[in-house]
Amino acid sequence: MQFVLDESGLLVPATTHRKRKPRAVERIEREAEQNDGKSYEEAKWAYLSPYFRKAHNRLRVQRGLSPIPEPAVDLYVAPPQHRLAKVDHENNKEAQAAKREFLAGGGVGAIMGGGHEGFREIAGSAEVVGHQGAWEE
Repeated sequence: MQFVLDESGLLVPATTHRKRKPRAVERIEREAEQNDGKSYEEAKWAYLSPYFRKAHNRLRVQRGLSPIPEPAVDLYVAPPQHRLAKVDHENNKEAQAAKREFLAGGGVGAIMGGGHEGFREIAGSAEVVGHQGAWEE
């Protein structure tokens, strides 16, 4: 093991490797170099949604930072709206067959157990079947 003198004159072990910066710091520095010293938000500000810019500036002010000014030219392009294709269920044989099968089997009631499961009909009302209180015995 090798030793060297530090700035105070003490003999300390020599380190052969340089301590690496945290990856997040390296990434931020690399982005700043690519974006002419600007942060990602500042470099891409004109391409971000106006709603995002407004919300982001509000958060910056809450954190004690200065807001980023609006871009001179707004380069934001809204994503295309996806439209669902209309399906003609009245003339679709597969949809009609599924509807008939569902309704013939009792619909939702058949899926959930059917009828008055756990209840019994008494003169048009449903009464819970199960333990009865001592006063009803």
